[in-house]
Amino acid sequence: AEQARRQIEEQRALIAATREERNAALARIASERTLTERQERELLQRRAAVASLIGRLAEESVRRPIVSARPRGRLGRGLPWPTEGLLIRKFGIVVEQDSKAEIVSNGIEIRADDGAPVQAVADGRVAFVGWLRGFGRLVIVDHGSGTHSLSGHLAKVAVAQGDEVRRGQTIAFVGDTESTNGPKLYFELRENGRPRDPTPLLRAAP
Repeated sequence: AEQARRQIEEQRALIAATREERNAALARIASERTLTERQERELLQRRAAVASLIGRLAEESVRRPIVSARPRGRLGRGLPWPTEGLLIRKFGIVVEQDSKAEIVSNGIEIRADDGAPVQAVADGRVAFVGWLRGFGRLVIVDHGSGTHSLSGHLAKVAVAQGDEVRRGQTIAFVGDTESTNGPKLYFELRENGRPRDPTPLLRAAP
């Protein structure tokens, strides 16, 4: 009888432990789902903010076109990489490492040393210098004909709004502003307000 009682108690303890593990797993799944949903909302908000900003800058560009002896507009192949480092996020559909959720990336991310120089990929005019939620310190260069490049998570900026810049000129320095995983550069290329994969236009791997 004593042995039977111990076996029953062990079975009850095992059932209780299994129930606790199941409840913990369900709670973890719910927490991950909540985190993923929050990340997706924040991502949509950041996209909307960038789209709104680019739209406003495009309107200003039409009213005040860039005047230069060198032609600008649609960017061709052979552009320099905006900074030296390791490409850690590609353009397009990517899978988040933590949540495993699929998201659409409108730009690329390059892991680089804190303070590494960021250069303009083509001639243009600095259309925006400031802070944008999700991107930190941000510089946007208007290359003419509706083409813009964006550089985010910057530590410092080396240009001011309205400055004319040349291809290869240092415009900022890599930082970790609004970054969740250390120093890196977020780089985005837009044509007529639409994001475009910049990697086919860049010379080679950074």
